[in-house]
Amino acid sequence: MFSRCNLTSAASCCIPATSDTFMYPCTLQDTSGALRSVLDYSFATPLRQVQASQVYQAGNTRFRRVVNDLQNGKPVKIVAIGGVATNGTAASSPGINDFFALYVKYLKRAFPNAQIESVRNSAGIAPSAVVSQCLGSYMPSDADLVLLEMTANDAVGMDNSLLDGHNAKAYELLMRGILAGDKQPALILTQVRGAFDQIHTQSNMTQIPAV
Repeated sequence: MFSRCNLTSAASCCIPATSDTFMYPCTLQDTSGALRSVLDYSFATPLRQVQASQVYQAGNTRFRRVVNDLQNGKPVKIVAIGGVATNGTAASSPGINDFFALYVKYLKRAFPNAQIESVRNSAGIAPSAVVSQCLGSYMPSDADLVLLEMTANDAVGMDNSLLDGHNAKAYELLMRGILAGDKQPALILTQVRGAFDQIHTQSNMTQIPAV
C-alpha cells in the first residue's frame, strides 16, 4: 500500500540540506493518496538526527493495523507509559503542549473521523523493573498503540555492564510485556534526556533509540 521515503537514502526524495540546521521538506507518499495530508511534513530537525531515529521498521504490521483503524473511524486507544516527561512535567502547559498531548492532537487533526481515546500513565521516577512487574496497572488490556518513555528513569540507576545489565533486561521484559498485550498493540519507543548532570551523562552512555 505504501511507497515511503527511505530516510537512510534521503537524498533520493528530499531536498539536500546544505547544513545541519537547514529546514527541508520530505514528502512521504502512499500510492492510494489517502494519507498524503498525514505524511507530508517539513522537518526542522537536522537530517542526520531524523536518519538516526530510523533504527528498524520491519513490516510495520501492527502500525498498519492502527493506521487502518484510524482511517476507517474505528476506536483507537493510545497509551503513554513513562516517567515525569510522560506526566507533562516541565511543559509550560501540561496536558496541552507536552509531547503526548501534542502527539494525540496531531493524530486527531490528521484523522478527523477517528475515535481516539488517549490514556496517560506516568510511573513517576520508577524504573522499568518496577513498571514491568506492575504492567497491568499501567497498560489497559485494549491498548492499540503504546508510547514508552523510560530512558531517563532507567538512567538514574544505570549499570555499566555490557553483558548482564539489569536495566536492559528489565526494559526488554517491559517491551515484551507490552507487545504481548491482548490486542497486540503497536509500540513506539521514545526518549528524553535527563535534566540533571548525572542522568544526562549516563543516558548519553546508554541511550535507547526511538523506533
